[in-house]
Amino acid sequence: MPAPFLSAALAAGVLSVGILGTAACGQERAADPVRPLARTATTDTTPPPRPGATPPGGAVTTTLDGIGPETADANTAAPDADGAADAATVDLVAESLARYGELLGDLAADPAGAPAPGSPARASWDSLVLPSSPLSLELLERLTQRAVEQRMVIRPGPDGVSYRHTPVQVDAVTTDERGQLITFRWCGWSPGIGRSIDTGAVLDDAVAHAAGSGHLRRVGGAWLIASLDEEDLELLAPGSPDPCPELPGSAAR
Repeated sequence: MPAPFLSAALAAGVLSVGILGTAACGQERAADPVRPLARTATTDTTPPPRPGATPPGGAVTTTLDGIGPETADANTAAPDADGAADAATVDLVAESLARYGELLGDLAADPAGAPAPGSPARASWDSLVLPSSPLSLELLERLTQRAVEQRMVIRPGPDGVSYRHTPVQVDAVTTDERGQLITFRWCGWSPGIGRSIDTGAVLDDAVAHAAGSGHLRRVGGAWLIASLDEEDLELLAPGSPDPCPELPGSAAR
C-alpha cells in the first residue's frame, strides 16, 4: 500500500513519490480516500554537506557554492560503453531502496504522522532521502495528513512488508553541474494495509504495483535518494504477491 505508491483513486499521470497508499479495494472505504500526489519536478536543492560513506567513483571537489563539481579525481567512475552500472553501483541503489521501503513502512505505521525535525526517526530519514527534495517534503506532508486528518495508518501486509522498491535498471555514475548522480528505474510493490487509527478497521487493502524512475545524488560524501517518480500504477487484488523482477547482480533482495 502506499508510498511510493501513493493513493487510491489514482488519476493518470506521473506521481512524485513512489507509492504512498492505495485506497480502492478496502473492505471498508474511507470517507475521504487517500489521493495521489501531484507530479512535481525532480530538481532538488542540495543541503549543506553531510558526512557519509564513500560511494563508488571516489570523491569530487565542489565549486564555491557547494553544489557543482569543479574537478573529479582519477577514481571517478565513468559510464561503460553501454551506460550500464557496475555491480557496486547496482548494490548501492538496491540497498538504498531496500532501506527506503523499511523506513517508509515504519513512518507510515506511526499514528503521529511524520517524525519531528531533530528526532531519531527524522535523522534516519534525512540520512537516506535528500531533505530538500520534493520527494521528502511531499511524502512527509502526506504522512502527517493521512494520520492526522484521515486517521489512517499503514500496517504491514501478510509478508510483513508495507513497501518494497526494486531497481530494474541502473545506469553508471555520471556527473552534472551539481555533482555525481546515479539514475535508475524501479519497480514497486505496496502490500501494506490501511487501518483506522480509531477503530482498527481495514480502510484499504488493495495492493499497489508501480514503476518509475529515480536518482541518487551524492551530497557531502553520502549517496541520498533525490527522486522517485512514479510513472505507472496498477491496483491489484488484496494479497497479490510481489510482481517485480529481481535485477541480476543485486544483493539486496
